[in-house]
Amino acid sequence: MVILTINDLKINSGTSANNYITVLGYYESGDGGGGNFYWAGNSMEADNGGTIFKVSNVSQGRWKRIYSGEVNVKWFGAIGNNSFDNYAAFSAASTFLSNSPYGGTMYIPEGKYLLETGIEFNQLVGDESAIRRISVNGSGPGSTEIIYNGVGNAFRFYSQYAGAVVQNYSISNFKLIKDKNLHKGIGIKIEYSAFMEMHNIKVELFQQGLMTDNFLGAAFYSCIFNRNNYGVVMQGEFLPPNDVNLYSCTFSSNRTLALYVSGGVLLNIFGGDVEGNGWYPTAIRQGGVVIDTGTTGIGGTVSANIHGVYFEGNGGLADVMYYAGNGAGLSILNIYGSTFNRLNLSIDRFVINNITAQLGNHSNSPVKINVRDCGFSGFNDYISDETRKYISINSTGAKFTFSDEGSIYADPKEIPKIKGITLKDKNKISTGVVFRGSDGSIINSIGNVSNIFKNGIGDYTIVFEQEFLTPWYLPSLCSNEPAVLYTFANFVNQLRIKSEDNHGNPKDVAAIYLTISGGDF
Repeated sequence: MVILTINDLKINSGTSANNYITVLGYYESGDGGGGNFYWAGNSMEADNGGTIFKVSNVSQGRWKRIYSGEVNVKWFGAIGNNSFDNYAAFSAASTFLSNSPYGGTMYIPEGKYLLETGIEFNQLVGDESAIRRISVNGSGPGSTEIIYNGVGNAFRFYSQYAGAVVQNYSISNFKLIKDKNLHKGIGIKIEYSAFMEMHNIKVELFQQGLMTDNFLGAAFYSCIFNRNNYGVVMQGEFLPPNDVNLYSCTFSSNRTLALYVSGGVLLNIFGGDVEGNGWYPTAIRQGGVVIDTGTTGIGGTVSANIHGVYFEGNGGLADVMYYAGNGAGLSILNIYGSTFNRLNLSIDRFVINNITAQLGNHSNSPVKINVRDCGFSGFNDYISDETRKYISINSTGAKFTFSDEGSIYADPKEIPKIKGITLKDKNKISTGVVFRGSDGSIINSIGNVSNIFKNGIGDYTIVFEQEFLTPWYLPSLCSNEPAVLYTFANFVNQLRIKSEDNHGNPKDVAAIYLTISGGDF
């Protein structure tokens, strides 16, 4: 038997002679909401609006949809015409999957789906016989578009049990955009989750495009976060963002920040681009990517790895802002093979530094910063400024080492001058300084030099920015005129140098050159 709509189905009860029926559409033939049904004569289940339908004035017996695989929101009455509020249909599909033995995938086919109220995916986490996980899948961000007009979360994924962790589900292939109440609410919020994946998602014009809270072991592929206030925010007091991987993702034109990760243990960004973020000052931390290792003590190493990422035209503090050395253990920032371009669009639309590290005062929380084989430049009439170094590191006590081996800087004015232990010359620590013998003033320095004091004629003390904690090679000394130079000190936090003539008399010389190489901390 063939009928036109779901309303027709609900007025036709099944019989033993006619247990199967084909419905051509939900509201009209061909709208995608129809399907094949069979009559379950003994069923008294509730009508769920999509897979089970009760016939009017019939107490026993239900029409049940015959299907396998994904659950289509059009089965529950969704219409992708950019004018119909799909909250009831989406919510009914989510509720159905929440009550299914093993959850499943909610499919949103091609169309523009209006939502006036956000949808919650309340997932059950129990033993292996009762795990309900809900995935959401569209037909692609260019064909499935969800327009959200509310002020809260558009989509929220969470566990119905406090503190339990939902695992192994995915969110993929649609565009989520604000049409009203711009830059308010959260596009996708994920709470207490592990080992999930997100593919081909585009989120635009929210306060936060994506927010994760207590979240680990996730992968994001080819996602775009565009024109939000914050593109992505990741945090978690119970589960810090641990083992989070982004592959070929784009962060563009987000007003304050592209990506903010707080308290994370391991973050990997592979490929993708970070462009045009941080143009509208709304917070102190404004620009591209913020990685804050936090202050909570962690038993192992905290690390972030940025490989092959393109940074261009961001504003605010920096393309990459790293906060470490605050008590969270050993912290490592690796940036390899990435490109940093400053694009001068207006006075506020270029970063002060491409990379900045703000390190705390915990000397027992050492930090390693490796910037290898990267390129730094400015274009489009960008005017270089020696106060805007490509890389800046500031520490209030935390020990650190810095390496920029293989990196290329376009303008000498903006080449970084790091006060601290730097790795040069095939990973050997190198501290170099040139100073005047007349007064001890520094002509040029590289690395771990804080200050130089002249104690008397030909007698100088060099104070290091931070202590050397392991053995290092003997200092190399020379001057620009004949003199006998020698050193003596504990080689930890300072070094004393004396300059004499051939008869052993103290002597000032025009310039003294010092280089120190040695082991890591």
